[in-house]
Amino acid sequence: MRRGSIGIMCAMALALIAALTLPVSSSAFLQTSTATHHAKTVKVTKQVKKHKAKNKHKAKKKITSAKKASPSSPKATAAKPIAPVSQIRPTPPATNTQNETVNAVLTNRAMWLWNWSSNDAVLDFARNHNVTEIFTYAHPGFSQTPDLLTKLTQLSDRGRKAGITMWAMGGDPAWVTDHATAIAWINEVRASRLFTGIHFEIEPHNQVGYWQNQDARNEQFIGLLTEAAQAAGSETLELSLPWWYHTINYGTTTLDAAAMKLVDQVTIVTFADTVNEIRNDAQQAVAVARELKKPYRFASETNEIDPEFVSFYGDSNSNMIQAQNTVSQDYLKDSLYLGFAVEEYEGWAKMRA
Repeated sequence: MRRGSIGIMCAMALALIAALTLPVSSSAFLQTSTATHHAKTVKVTKQVKKHKAKNKHKAKKKITSAKKASPSSPKATAAKPIAPVSQIRPTPPATNTQNETVNAVLTNRAMWLWNWSSNDAVLDFARNHNVTEIFTYAHPGFSQTPDLLTKLTQLSDRGRKAGITMWAMGGDPAWVTDHATAIAWINEVRASRLFTGIHFEIEPHNQVGYWQNQDARNEQFIGLLTEAAQAAGSETLELSLPWWYHTINYGTTTLDAAAMKLVDQVTIVTFADTVNEIRNDAQQAVAVARELKKPYRFASETNEIDPEFVSFYGDSNSNMIQAQNTVSQDYLKDSLYLGFAVEEYEGWAKMRA
């Protein structure tokens, strides 16, 4: 009788523990699953997830269109890297003791300019922040928009007099399959004679359906760059290139290498808020750029985006500049190094000193 009672009591105790424990475990599991679902719409690397977060901000500023791509591009298949890039590393940074400060001062920066109301304010800001190049957004049809054309003409004229290089900046993920719009825009930019070069913002991974049809989209992207390089003629063609594109195979090479071959120079999109992250993110793309002898620059984000660690939002301008100067110590002796570009004017202008 006593042993039976003990058995019943044990069973009841175990049932009670299970009842109390199960909801907690289930709740934790559901929370974890939900968080994972929202954080990853596709199963990609941490690096891809970081860059996709940044583009939630940028995608709002662009237009959309669609057209069939050129069939002349090489077919995207399984691949190996262009070169043993793991053996190529930046020059080691200068050693600093506790009493020393970083003495590399980056005196040339580029800046994205998406929205602005005053040309004078933009140029004053540029002069005060060592900005020597401006990626100025000019949407397709800008030359047929009188107010905008006047604004761009005045900005270009004043910028050149101040020693600031003015780039026409444009692009849309939809241009991956709408080459006609892209080439028409390049022709419009060249005909305007307002700009020194063309800064291309494409980023095919942001096109709807990219991850379900990746090989075809990459093939169309490279086809677009081939046509764009021809259309640009003597104009310098620069491409914003996500740093993690070395993880995507294209034919017998990688997507970043295939893209770099077709343009004159690149902005490696290294959005991160620490020196070590920027260095790590840049390493593989820099190796490819050096292999191909393509000038390159890095990029910093200043707008509020998620996740936080891809942007200097909420930090001070002095901290961002210090991080850029520290990273630049690794590269200032490299003749291909162009410095940093900052995304973008409005976010940067709101940063505290």
